[in-house]
Amino acid sequence: MKPLLLVLIYVSLTATGHLLLKYGAIQQPQVINKVNVGFTVNLFIVLGILSWVSATFVWIKVLEQLPLHLAYSLTSINYILLPILAVFILKEPITSMHWIGISLIAVGVWLILSGQPNWLNLKS
Repeated sequence: MKPLLLVLIYVSLTATGHLLLKYGAIQQPQVINKVNVGFTVNLFIVLGILSWVSATFVWIKVLEQLPLHLAYSLTSINYILLPILAVFILKEPITSMHWIGISLIAVGVWLILSGQPNWLNLKS
């Protein structure tokens, strides 16, 4: 599988995990079990954790195909994707300064990708 596609799958899984954990953290019904660490575990939290675990396995595949400095830099896509999802799914407000920051991160990711010779053709 192409490295960039694997990175995008990883980012999607971690972003999904964050959204599920946030949603689970603000929910009170559908309690599965009260954990002794002071928070309630519900289905959304369990699914969020499973999403993170799945992301870990994808991350291992990413690391097989990309140098660590490049792979980790590309995870910055999370800083673009997650706030956008939070706005549309969780209805969280984002300030104009935050949007500017997100835009700068997007430019940074683009610079990283454009500076990589044959980045689409790294081990497939």
